[in-house]
Amino acid sequence: MCALLAERAVILDAATVYRWVQKFGPEIRKRANGRHRGWRGLQWHVDETYLRVNGRWCHLWRAIDQWGQRVDFRLPERRTANAARAFMRQGSETVGA
Repeated sequence: MCALLAERAVILDAATVYRWVQKFGPEIRKRANGRHRGWRGLQWHVDETYLRVNGRWCHLWRAIDQWGQRVDFRLPERRTANAARAFMRQGSETVGA
């Protein structure tokens, strides 16, 4: 950043930048978090597999956002509409937190 300002003949000390971050950073964070529901992305990709856990077959559902961060996972024994709704509700609550 200092190099960019130096190209424009603006003399700036690193301590000044640090003070600006301390002063304006919390306000920027507050405004940015007000628009978004959380740090997780708005696009989710869900994958599903069937695996054996302690001798019992279960479904593994996993939701990943567009940056590859895990949103949530769920391991139901049965693949039902209620289990899918609970998974999406659980993931939505995690994002809002």
